[in-house]
Amino acid sequence: MPKLSETLTELTQRTKEMEARADARHEQTEAQVQAARAEANAKAEAAKKAADERVSGAEDAVKSQWQQARQSFEQHVAKAKSDVAQRRADVDRDRAERSAKFAADNAEFAIEYAEYAAEEAIVSVLDATDARLHADGLAVQAAAR
Repeated sequence: MPKLSETLTELTQRTKEMEARADARHEQTEAQVQAARAEANAKAEAAKKAADERVSGAEDAVKSQWQQARQSFEQHVAKAKSDVAQRRADVDRDRAERSAKFAADNAEFAIEYAEYAAEEAIVSVLDATDARLHADGLAVQAAAR
């Protein structure tokens, strides 16, 4: 398992790459955006599988909490994807415009949620570090007795 700091460094790099890809979307054709979307979906699925593998080794209490949070998130993602697919089929210009606004709002929320999750990940790293220091301190005390 990689160090937590390495995982955070990787997350930072991936976030920078996502920003660059998002900025490039404004200059792409519809077909290019759809291809990029398919690629992003594949990467999201791979990340989900990797998370499954990491969670499978966690303590039952931790595993249960994260599985519940993930299930709720996945339900939201599935609903958003369904809504996008339904709106994509719309041929009315005004409804298509509202759909575009809805999709932009959804993207903004997803970004804010990812930022929140990243900040909570940092807090979790600090909690893990604190717990390790505490356990090590107790071990030193026990050895000194």
